[in-house]
Amino acid sequence: MFTASRLAGLDRLTAFMPRAGRDYAALRNLDLAGHPHVSTLSPWLRHRLLTEAEVIDATLRAHPRGAEKFLAEVWWRTYWKGWLELRPGIWGACCKGVQAALNRRAWPHATHGFFRFREAVMG
Repeated sequence: MFTASRLAGLDRLTAFMPRAGRDYAALRNLDLAGHPHVSTLSPWLRHRLLTEAEVIDATLRAHPRGAEKFLAEVWWRTYWKGWLELRPGIWGACCKGVQAALNRRAWPHATHGFFRFREAVMG
């Protein structure tokens, strides 16, 4: 659960660190209740309560070796966020395209879900 505070983000980061290494690489794609093998740090990163640099630093301190996959995910998140920030029209075009497709299908329940997803992603 996301609690909008820096302390909650730091607590989540600390709790995840033992699993950021080989466990993350091997188990991150398993669909288990509660997603115990992924960090779930995105809300804190999105709202800048934690920074990617802090996550990378904590990971390297906890796992000097063996956390390459988790670190790569953090770096890719940073890269793509920056890429999209330099191309603001792309996200808007994507949203319009998804909305148009949903309208063609006349799926009002899907439309509602898409806008909830977009709000969660964009904050």
